[in-house]
Amino acid sequence: ALAMSRGIERQASTNGCGAVGTEEQMYTFHRGNIHERRRAATCARLFPLMFFLLVVALAALGFVMSTPLLLALCAVLNVIICLGMTSSGIFCLLGTWTMAKELQREEEPVAQEDGVVHLIIIANYKEDIGMLAQTLMSIAQARGSESFVVVLAMEAREGVDAVSKAMKLKSQFSKSFARLFTTSHPADLVQKHLDGSVDEEVPGKASNLKWAVREAYRELSEAKVDVSSVVLTVADADVIFHPRYFSQISAEFCSLRRAGGSEHLWSLWQAPQLPFRNYYESPACSRVWAYVASVYEFGGVAGLSYGGEHIVFSTYSLPLQLAVDAGAHEGDVIAEDHHCYIRCFFYRASAAALKSGSGDRVAPLRLRPLYLPVKATSVVSEKGAWQTWIDRWFQAKRHAQGVAELSFAVLAAYDAARQLPSHLLSPSFVFSVVRIIGRMIYVHVLPSCQAVAMFALTIHWLSGGGGIDMCTGEAGTRNHTLCATAGVWMPAWVAIPITVVIVCGSVAMVSTSYLRPIVTGHYKGSLWSSEAGGLPSTCGSSWLTLLGLVLWDCLIYAGPLVLPYGIAVEILAFWSVSFRGNRFEYVTAAKAMTKPLEADVTQMRPLLRENGQEQDCGNGVNRPR
Repeated sequence: ALAMSRGIERQASTNGCGAVGTEEQMYTFHRGNIHERRRAATCARLFPLMFFLLVVALAALGFVMSTPLLLALCAVLNVIICLGMTSSGIFCLLGTWTMAKELQREEEPVAQEDGVVHLIIIANYKEDIGMLAQTLMSIAQARGSESFVVVLAMEAREGVDAVSKAMKLKSQFSKSFARLFTTSHPADLVQKHLDGSVDEEVPGKASNLKWAVREAYRELSEAKVDVSSVVLTVADADVIFHPRYFSQISAEFCSLRRAGGSEHLWSLWQAPQLPFRNYYESPACSRVWAYVASVYEFGGVAGLSYGGEHIVFSTYSLPLQLAVDAGAHEGDVIAEDHHCYIRCFFYRASAAALKSGSGDRVAPLRLRPLYLPVKATSVVSEKGAWQTWIDRWFQAKRHAQGVAELSFAVLAAYDAARQLPSHLLSPSFVFSVVRIIGRMIYVHVLPSCQAVAMFALTIHWLSGGGGIDMCTGEAGTRNHTLCATAGVWMPAWVAIPITVVIVCGSVAMVSTSYLRPIVTGHYKGSLWSSEAGGLPSTCGSSWLTLLGLVLWDCLIYAGPLVLPYGIAVEILAFWSVSFRGNRFEYVTAAKAMTKPLEADVTQMRPLLRENGQEQDCGNGVNRPR
């Protein structure tokens, strides 16, 4: 099977979205790897740590020799952090308004769009069978699910438990889809690099997906399915899809294809993933993470509607052909979602370079927002609250390891600058590269830099007897803006607007996607609409419970949790990536549910069967049987 998969992969490189076999000889910058033995890869791995140490050095220099430098450094970092998170919060609120309008619309009686096959891959390892059954049920309840191909991507290292779970789930759900099969990711595979070096794969979602995508591509090719019409959805094991998630993507895919060109082949889709399914039973460390991550990620998704830049995360969709041709999933990666997007972005640039001489235009890579939220869970351990705090620590460390994708983006940008002719380094391409790298720096590096700078300023303030000469008396009047933004008089000013938008955004998101659908009867009877986060009523209102809990968490817990679960894990990741790359022990997060699903096959039938004639979107496809 492995040999056949490798054969399929070689075939795919000559039948893809635009690039052909000669790309391996001309433009290989999208295929770089931070574990290569060349000097450029080493420098790329060191980039996050060097960036952080540069800020530490500037803060130390300002503390010892130049107060204006220290104040300016703090002011710049404070403003960037404040503007970035506040704008995410504003876009999150705008996105919630759009989402609310989208959730008011019920499915119209239109037949299933023909010509699109949905391939859903659920990578999992030691996941609860009830949770996997819930994910499969939500997919089965989607419109058109009878044509879906679903893959349970298991890990061979899980042993007989994985086989047993897969067999039970297949027996329960096989009739709900066109095909439901399993893959078993071997534990002894390696990842080959461009420079000829080889490393063992890192156990985790990325390496599992790499194997599962190859196997699924082979299966569909053997079934004579037009793979250019297959949309791949990468799903976490704990997610609940909106019943209209897949039909909405089908409609957009078909619309883009009818318009001509190749935009449908270069599009990815991202819905907000809101981890509040087990909200009320989650401890504070999990709830606070859910607020911050959801506001930031949903803000990024909503910002796409206003010309913003974002990167796919957790659960996302893209053309299968693009994923295969770009080699979007590698075996020695931790943050597979960010890696997938960045690799597809640079692959598109290589494809455009190859076609530049022929006059053919390659559409730009575009991430498209989908305002149909995916519901997920937060970390909750069956072993109790203390174990949950420990598990959340391991999850935070794994998320921080995503800084390795900043290194990958830097390496790919460096290689692209060396390989691409100067006339292909267009301002728009350079601007997009800067925005991707800038977003990764903002997420993974700047918060730690700001913390260090503010720590240096605080020590300076204390050593000066509770004041800084430049910010007192007449000098303070002259330097009012600098001192105020640096936080000399109010160090926590940055946290005030950020806390406001996080509170408002969190309440708006949860109430719109979890509480309101039950009240309005939106898709009544679907698993998606039944998920309400477990919130009890206060004075007859679950909304009051939500508001009180969000305020309590953000005002009491958020500040103290920033250091261990935010700053400390990132600094550890800088060191780890610099000297070990992605050689990291991947620890899966426990996500227990109070009421696990007892899957009942009689409830698996899709809720949204529509009558009427099928609608051909312009390119028929042989469906898998």
